Amino acid sequence: MARGHWQGLAAQNISGDLQVLASPSVTVIDAETGGNATISSDRAGTSPLSQPFTGGADGTIDFYTTSARVNVTATSGGNSVTWNDQPTGLAAEKNTGTASGEVPTNAEVGAYSVSVTDGGTDAFSGDFGRDIASGEVVTADFGSANTTTTPTLENTGGTPTGAKTIKTRDGSALWAGAISGVHRLEWDGTDFLLLDPFTLDNHYTKAEADASFYSLSNLPFYAGYATEPGSYNLAGDGNLYEVPFSSKNDLVGSWSLDGNGRLVVPDKGVAIFHAQIEFLSGTAGLYKAQLCKNGSSVSQRAFEYSTAQYSTISISDMVICAAGDGLSVDAAQNTGSSVAIDVRAFVLLMRTP
Repeated sequence: MARGHWQGLAAQNISGDLQVLASPSVTVIDAETGGNATISSDRAGTSPLSQPFTGGADGTIDFYTTSARVNVTATSGGNSVTWNDQPTGLAAEKNTGTASGEVPTNAEVGAYSVSVTDGGTDAFSGDFGRDIASGEVVTADFGSANTTTTPTLENTGGTPTGAKTIKTRDGSALWAGAISGVHRLEWDGTDFLLLDPFTLDNHYTKAEADASFYSLSNLPFYAGYATEPGSYNLAGDGNLYEVPFSSKNDLVGSWSLDGNGRLVVPDKGVAIFHAQIEFLSGTAGLYKAQLCKNGSSVSQRAFEYSTAQYSTISISDMVICAAGDGLSVDAAQNTGSSVAIDVRAFVLLMRTP
C-alpha cells in the first residue's frame, strides 16, 4: 500500500536568530488515534523507521506514513518544534474529477448518475461504462416510476448483466412507485438492491418519502383506511354482522378491498387496527363491535344503555398479519329494528422481515 509523504525543516527562533535544529530526534503521532504513527523512509513501506528517529544534520525531516493526519515533534539540544494536524493522506496527492484515480467532489458525486430508461414494462437499462463488482453501489436516474413489484435493471456497459431484478435492501419485492428519479443501488452479484432514496442535497423529497415509506427505524410501513358511510342497516337481533367496506384509501403503499368488502393487507407484518362504529339511530340496549381477521374475531367491545341515545364505539388492537389477510369489522345491536351505522377503520402496518 502506498504511503503519504511529509517533509519539513526543523528550525527555531533562538535569541532573535532562526537556527536549524541539527540531527533532531523526531516523533510522529497519529492525530486520529494519539499513538505512534506507522512510518518508513520509502513510499512502499519496505524500510520502516522506529520512533523516535533522527533527522538530517541540516534539520531536514523526511518520512512516509499510513496515517491521514499526524503531529510531528522535532527536538535537538533542549529546543523543539511541533507541527500539529499535518495532512498526509493520499487524497491530497490526487486531482479532483470522476476519472479513474481521481477524487470526485461532492457536486460530482451527486451529479454522477447514469440515466436509465424503461424499454418495456419496468425493464430498465443503462450504460454504467464498466463491469459492476459485487458489493458495489451505483447511482441511477430513473426516467419513469416502476408500475410493478418486479422491475429489472440491465447494465449495458462492460459485460452486460442482462435484466436483473431490483429489490429492497433485504431482498423483498418492491412496491409500485418505489423507484423514480435518482436512487442508489447495490449490486450483490444477483440482484440490484434499492438503498435509501437519494437526492442531490441528501434530503428526502415528500414524493420519495411517500414512495419508499421508510420509518425512522428503517422498517417499511403501510397505512390505509376503509369506510362504510352509513348505508349499511344493522338488524336489531343482537347478532354480530360483518359490515362490508364500500371504499378504501391508500395513505402509504397500495391497499385493496376483496369481494367480501374486507381491507386486504398488502404485506406481512404487525398491524395496528383501529375502527370506529357510529350508530346513527338513538336506541337503548346493547351495542357491540368486533375486529376480525379473515372472518375470525381478534377483539370485541360492547356497551349497554338503559335509555335511547346515539352512540359510538371505538376499538383497537394489534394484529399479526400475512400478505393477503382480510381485515373487517363486525357490529351488533339488539333493540332497533334496523339501525344505520357508519364504520371507519384505519390500519398502520409495520412490515416484518
